[in-house]
Formats: sequence, C-alpha cells, structure tokens
Amino acid sequence: MNAHLCYIPQQISAATLAKRWQDNINIIKTEIAQDIRATYACFNTNAIARKATKITGKEGHTSILPIGQGGYNSVLAVIFDDGSDVVVRLDKSPYNKKPPSEEAAKLMFESEVATLKFLKTHTSIPVPTVYYSNSDPAEAGARYTILETIPGISLEQFWYSMPYEEQQDIVETWATMQTELMSLPFHEIGSLTTETGIVGPLCPSSLMPYTLRKPHCGPFRSSIALLAGHTSSVIDGLEPHAENRDFFERFLAAILALPPEKFRDERLVLCHDDISLANILYSPSNKMVGIIDWQGSSVLPVWAAMANNDFLCGHDREGELRQKLPDAMDATPIDNALRELRVLATGVKGRDVNDLRACFADLSEEFSWLSEPFLPLLVE
Repeated sequence: MNAHLCYIPQQISAATLAKRWQDNINIIKTEIAQDIRATYACFNTNAIARKATKITGKEGHTSILPIGQGGYNSVLAVIFDDGSDVVVRLDKSPYNKKPPSEEAAKLMFESEVATLKFLKTHTSIPVPTVYYSNSDPAEAGARYTILETIPGISLEQFWYSMPYEEQQDIVETWATMQTELMSLPFHEIGSLTTETGIVGPLCPSSLMPYTLRKPHCGPFRSSIALLAGHTSSVIDGLEPHAENRDFFERFLAAILALPPEKFRDERLVLCHDDISLANILYSPSNKMVGIIDWQGSSVLPVWAAMANNDFLCGHDREGELRQKLPDAMDATPIDNALRELRVLATGVKGRDVNDLRACFADLSEEFSWLSEPFLPLLVE
C-alpha cells in the first residue's frame, strides 16, 4: 500500500539507499521516472529538513535524500551532521493516479499517526516512534510524518531462503502480537482517531474494494451496522433506476433482518490493513524488529480481521505456520460467509446471486439464522 522503504537498514547507509533509488529511477520507463521526479520536486525539502533538525534537537543536517515510494506515500531520509538520521513519509505518490478525497486523505493520515502512537503506548509491538506529524499539506507540499529509523530489512528479502525453524519463530512472534492486539478492549468498528484509542469513521482500505459514503462511514456498533454501511454506500451511488438497485435494496433489508443478539458480544480487534512480508522488518540478530505501514488500519470484528493474516498464503507449508496463530483467528464456515457477505455488500463488479448462494454452502443448520433473511434473493 505504502512505500516499503520506511526504514533504513542498519547495514545500509541512507546515502546508499538514495543511490539505489536513483539507479532504479534511471532504468525504469521514462514517463514513470518523470512522474517520480515531479512528485519529489513538489516537496519543500528545506522546510522538512528544518523541522526535522528542530524537533530532534540536532545542530544541523547534511542532506535530505529520497529513498523510496509506494502506492500512497513517498519516503525521504534526513541525515544529520552527527551521522544519525530520521525517516520522513509524505502522503503523495506518483503511483497513486486516483488519490482519495482531501477529507479521506486527512482521515487516513491522522488515523495512522493515532494508531502508531496508540500501539507505542499500549502494546509491545515494535512500531516507529512518531516525532512529528503535520496534516496540513501547505508546509511541505504534502502531509508528512517524521519517524524513528528502525534498523531492519524487509522480511521478503529473507523469507524464501530462511530455514523453516526461523520461519516458525517469526510466525510465533507475530502470533504473540496478534494475541496482544486481541486483548485490547474496543466497542466500536472503525479507525482510531486519537492516540488514546477513540474509534472514529472507517478509513479507506487499499485491500478492500469499497468506498464508504457519508453518512455511512461509521463508527459502527456491530457487524450488522458495518454490512449495512457498505450496502447503503453502494445504493447511494446508484442511479435511481439502476438495474441492480433492487438487488442491493433487498440485500440491505436482509442484513437489517439479521438477529442482533447473535452479534451482541462479538470480539473486535485492531488490525493492520496490509500485513505482508514487505511490511515486516527483520534483523538476523533480533528477528522481528518492526511492523510498518499502518495506514488504513482499523478495528474490525474478528471474522473480518482474519483476512489480514493472508501474508502467509503461498508461504506456508501445508498450513503448518498458520497453526501457530491464535485459535480465535481460525476461519470457520460462518466467518467465511460473513467475509463473503462483506465483499458482496461492497458492490464488487462480477459478484452476483451465485456468489451469495455459495457463501452459505458450508453453513450448518446451527447457523441457518445467517442465511434465512437472504433466501428471497437466492430463489431468483
């Protein structure tokens, strides 16, 4: 989702990373390279360097260098006179051709800052310290954060050549972090808006293909409200006589007919929006040293959060590593059905009644309450 170079490996200097970045620019397509250079030219690097020097108490800086970019962000390193450095992430990327609205972009930015600060205070999960953040793009040409440098390297560079025992150790460490996240008490579905853990509207996600429209952005009190919010957002975006409008209106009625008592005590968990090998920082001596890129993170029901462990897919030998995760993260037929309902509720193109029928196929009679409200849609 974001730039993965949100850290500076202990073994590699910021200057070396900057040279690699420039070498990559020189070999990629001309039009893309031009877009990247144009994006970095928009940034007020002098203002950023002055702010970084001031908030860290350093005497001065020697350079400010671009070291990476991703789908939503660009990354700089500020190198100080004493050789130390900080990472600067700006919420503007040459790859983001359809950026979110200003309101959504501000929500995503401020929520990630709040999430990092919350995790730093309330958990032992290794995340970078936020030294400074500015949600007003006027100062630097984009919203930006100044972050602690984490000495590690993206796990994707090690995983495939790593002994199985070390892979097990990493997954067990991640399982411990998951258990810690699941122990945090939350009572609403949405994204963090303050470092104290207040939950607000649900941020846009880079993985889920949806756009929540006001007033359907949350926070939500239950899974029913979440599913209804998705469907209502789709309906609001349809023309009055759209061919599929009737389906979604009836879909919404079925969601609202679900028995609320079945969701009364559901567990909610703060989850990373894009947990992948690229966003896990690794050190051969210290193992897992950082989890980065918390943009789009949210508090979700466990059934929805389970998708965020899919970083193991394709990397797990016969499911052995997944068994290391907390038991509560095991997907059951009802969890899978609810996840499919969420996808259907977002109005993803190509999904139809056959997909709705399939999502109930593995449900036992014990969970017939989930499928019953949707039966009128399945007979057509």
